[in-house]
Amino acid sequence: MPNFALIPGAETVISALAEVVDGYPTATHKLETTTGGEPLEDGRRVTDHVVARQERLTLQGWVSDFNGGERPREAWETIRRLHKAEVTLTVMTEWGVYDEMIIRRAEAPQETRGMQFTLELEEVLRVGVTDNDLPASRLSGPAQGRSGEVNRGRVALGEPTA
Repeated sequence: MPNFALIPGAETVISALAEVVDGYPTATHKLETTTGGEPLEDGRRVTDHVVARQERLTLQGWVSDFNGGERPREAWETIRRLHKAEVTLTVMTEWGVYDEMIIRRAEAPQETRGMQFTLELEEVLRVGVTDNDLPASRLSGPAQGRSGEVNRGRVALGEPTA
């Protein structure tokens, strides 16, 4: 059973990992913007096209080991299963709720009793769900609003988890 009282940041929750992770002492919230650019003859760039990138979140978590290594092993297996299943996750932090997040990278050095790990999560942006004919949490579909609509097919994603 997680020992929430000992871990700062226990208010941060990924429900799919709640039973095996004690807490996330560090959360790094990341927002990025990219600008398009067209060169001018004098060497300057026109940067009037701005795009907000997907939200990113990096969590450092901790799993205590009170039973001879079973809890860290179970936690890592759960992370591996979620990563391979390609499911979206909902992450609740003290600063807000992040829906539709995927595990971009997971890392856990095996060097101490217990497990300290890092999860890099990134928001999923779905294409073609603006007309509400597809459930946003299941499929992406044809791109719209382009010259000559492009149908790239529908890509199934894993079931979202709360």
